[in-house]
Amino acid sequence: MKKTVYGFSKIAADLSVKDHPQFNEKFDFIANEDLTAAATLARNFDFILLGDGDYEQFRPLIKAIGWKINHLSVADLIVREANHYRPMNLEADCILHAIQTHMVTMSTSTTVLVIGYFDFVLSVAAKLALAGFSKFIISLANDSQFTIIKKRLAEFIFNLDIKYVSLNELTQIQQTSSLLISNLSEKVNQEAYESLTYFNFLSAGGVFVDAHSQSNTSLIEEARRAELNVIEESEILTLKFKTMVDLSKNPS
Repeated sequence: MKKTVYGFSKIAADLSVKDHPQFNEKFDFIANEDLTAAATLARNFDFILLGDGDYEQFRPLIKAIGWKINHLSVADLIVREANHYRPMNLEADCILHAIQTHMVTMSTSTTVLVIGYFDFVLSVAAKLALAGFSKFIISLANDSQFTIIKKRLAEFIFNLDIKYVSLNELTQIQQTSSLLISNLSEKVNQEAYESLTYFNFLSAGGVFVDAHSQSNTSLIEEARRAELNVIEESEILTLKFKTMVDLSKNPS
């Protein structure tokens, strides 16, 4: 029996099914219907994909929360397991896996630049910090949320060096990094989005992860011209689906 996946955009579903037709045999994709959290859970979907800020609606209704999710208070996936639901940060897991696949020898001493929406930045920074990275530069769609991110990370991960730069100041970053991770959309800040194309803060041979490249490939194209190692949204989506297949086979 196929597993139901609720909340995936048609673009994301079509992309992964096109690249890997076997996923279409595993899942029924259901587009977001703007249901309330309670109504969504009542439909008994096997997987619920969440956008930025969505988890806040579900949190009071979910009991099986792990220690990391409890501290972070963000999640991008809810998995149905027997008689309960479990939240996860699947995208961050897949991004770290992709980075480790592309750059086996990358040093955790490098500074990591993470740009984008609150939930994404927090979950990715936490995942990489737990993997040994300790130096971060963060840039958010909403500047006022940085203090929340810094506080939540400091509650359970120690000795982190976290700096903030606004989207409009990205070209002014002085230090270089080997790793840039972004889910920034040009709709949030067109000027900042275009400024990323210079990649002036990435060292030669660095890694650029664009988790929003399916809607606009311009950053990926510029990154390839700059001879950077590129991880596209399609690769992350494929890893997501593969993980969901594994979760379907091995429920906790």
